[in-house]
Amino acid sequence: MCIRDRITATSKAAIIVGMTLGNVSSPAASIKASVALSDDDGSSNLVYIASLVPIPAGDSIELIQGKLVLEQDDSVYVASDTATSLDVVMSVLLDV
Repeated sequence: MCIRDRITATSKAAIIVGMTLGNVSSPAASIKASVALSDDDGSSNLVYIASLVPIPAGDSIELIQGKLVLEQDDSVYVASDTATSLDVVMSVLLDV
């Protein structure tokens, strides 16, 4: 998988209020999206919000339609199995 985008909450929380993924390549692409939740001891737990979801060429999906709250040092990762195939658009409220 080719990691295409990542957002990390800084010193405060961040709220993702929407995420759309678009396949800008000619072949279909499979995507994975995950959240790395940070623990107080510095470790993190990886939680998938999508795994091996196919997006046809020229199509898009709205992956997050509500709110996803990230605490300090939590990260969101989005990856595709096809290099340079994925555009990611996120609406994010930072430092809340």
